[in-house]
Amino acid sequence: MKKVLLLSVCITFIYSCSSIRSTNQSYNATLNSTTFDFTPPDDHTNDPDKITFLFINPRFSTGVSQSYQMKNPFRTFLKNMSVDFVEMLVAKGMPFKGPYENYEETVFSDKNESDLCIESEVDIQFTGSAFHHKPALYNAYGAKVRKDKYYYDGQVTLIGKLNIFIYEPHTHVKLWIKSIPLKTKEFYLKSQYKYDGPDIPLEDPGIWDVLVYNLDEMYKSTMNTAWKQLDMRELKMRKEEAKKIAEKAGYGRRN
Repeated sequence: MKKVLLLSVCITFIYSCSSIRSTNQSYNATLNSTTFDFTPPDDHTNDPDKITFLFINPRFSTGVSQSYQMKNPFRTFLKNMSVDFVEMLVAKGMPFKGPYENYEETVFSDKNESDLCIESEVDIQFTGSAFHHKPALYNAYGAKVRKDKYYYDGQVTLIGKLNIFIYEPHTHVKLWIKSIPLKTKEFYLKSQYKYDGPDIPLEDPGIWDVLVYNLDEMYKSTMNTAWKQLDMRELKMRKEEAKKIAEKAGYGRRN
């Protein structure tokens, strides 16, 4: 009888613990080629008055979780934004130098051959009460064993903004900033599994498709607005301002 009870306790403990997955659990989650992709609607490559840009790749703000920045879909979100920004510049007839990961990496020759420097920063925040952490106690050989569980189950609001900065290339004096609100998205997020730590895998079958769909809609809306904000008439004015700043700082007039 004792053996039967012991076996029953063991089975209960193993079953209870096995229902909580490790945060290192891997899943076969993929992104298709149309995700986080923007095609410029117009072509202005015939504009004779060119503006050469020193291009710095987009970055996430410090408010975005470091652990998520290095993972998909956020990693591809930012990588594709860099590619699409370059496509926008090309479509607007703007040559560029770079891309660079940050301003500190830029070299003198590229600064000297550029009229303006462009940088952008993405700030994405989640609000809501979807994240849950619950302490859990299980019987193991007559003793109580704690194994906390973490999961998503609730309404989420996805908010943020894209900041675009224009600088004089040599002095890095700020000439222009556009703050573009990201399209707010509200959706229900429920992970299929519960986990043994707070760093829940975004590839969880219950999270991935919902998250990617809403981020993709936000991405396309944001890039369309960014395209409209990069107005050549306004940027030509900033180009003249940059020349004056460079000359005053002793860098001379560019060709």
